[in-house]
Amino acid sequence: MSIRNCVDLSLLARSADNEQWKGRYSSPIGLARLVEAYEDRRLSKGKTSRSDWQSILNSTQQEYAANDAHAAYVIYTKLMTLTRSMTAIPKSVYYTFDAVRGRLCEPSGMYWYAFNPDYDPGPLPPIVPKEDESSTSNSPIPQPDTASPTFSLPTERVVVTEGSSHRIRRLN
Repeated sequence: MSIRNCVDLSLLARSADNEQWKGRYSSPIGLARLVEAYEDRRLSKGKTSRSDWQSILNSTQQEYAANDAHAAYVIYTKLMTLTRSMTAIPKSVYYTFDAVRGRLCEPSGMYWYAFNPDYDPGPLPPIVPKEDESSTSNSPIPQPDTASPTFSLPTERVVVTEGSSHRIRRLN
């Protein structure tokens, strides 16, 4: 089965409203959080979200699914309105993909992955130095231990390609 033009609302929100959503571009933002941010409403999740969705849906599950679908549509239209007001409109490939035979791809057939070169993740979180009990220095920044290496290369790595994996050994 193939599905075309899937929209990831997290990526659309990060692309359309970068000031609101800082952090790693591919980090998910839940629908309930998007509804709270843009509609100032609470989308109840409760026990129904963790119920059995493999069987025929009961009326509570149907209502839950309908609410989620409606909320997603409302958020989508709001975010698309935001994109139209931007000076640099984000390309749809930054947040839209096709699912073809179990893989995510662009309409061109190329593999798709979450990427937006215009996205600003914001500043990195500050580095908090760890307290070293054995240190006699009063310096707030820990000094590197010159007796042991701080970085070592792995002796091998595994590269996974579609349908197989290969080990690559590091040459010394």
